[in-house]
Amino acid sequence: MNSGYYTGIGSRDTPLDVRRLMTEIAMHMQGWGYTVRTGVASAADRAFETGAGAMKEVYVPWDGWNDQRGISSVTSTSILLARQVWEHRRKTAWDGLILEAAHVAEKWEEIHPATQMLLAKTMCMILGRNLDRPSDALICWTPSCRVIGISAHPIVLATISNIPVFNLADPETEDVIRTMLRENRDPSDTIANRRSRCERGTEIFGVSLV
Repeated sequence: MNSGYYTGIGSRDTPLDVRRLMTEIAMHMQGWGYTVRTGVASAADRAFETGAGAMKEVYVPWDGWNDQRGISSVTSTSILLARQVWEHRRKTAWDGLILEAAHVAEKWEEIHPATQMLLAKTMCMILGRNLDRPSDALICWTPSCRVIGISAHPIVLATISNIPVFNLADPETEDVIRTMLRENRDPSDTIANRRSRCERGTEIFGVSLV
């Protein structure tokens, strides 16, 4: 039995059939001892949470955010890390920006503090509440596999941290995941195979990095 973690997120536009798949993935992962790290910002988050049972860590940017309960662990350290990821994204000119609210910002200080905390929250979803236990994988869905929207920040952090990314908008990735479910495979094998094939700084199975 494993005792790992994975991050499960997705665009607010994640299709219904993909959300159903996410719930199946969460059920499979918890059966193999994996805990999901997710949020409450999208239907995809809910899909992962639904399938995970008690094997979940649900993150919010601050206590009582939108009347939602969850782990609020945003600190000065996670905010600093979020800033570093944001600046890395701007420097490398990755596709799009993090949020519409950050789209016109030339400097981190110009981003609204509440938005900064939202971005810092996603750092915890990848590295854990104390930023010291990285997820073993990131499973997500974004339109056309693009690094856009709120999902962009955790995808960027996962990529530069060499954490395997499984974007379900990529047909090959979806097939890999469905095979894992159909054959009841140990997720650690699927994750290890993806990690061995990742090429940092180029492309990770439909996730456009440049």
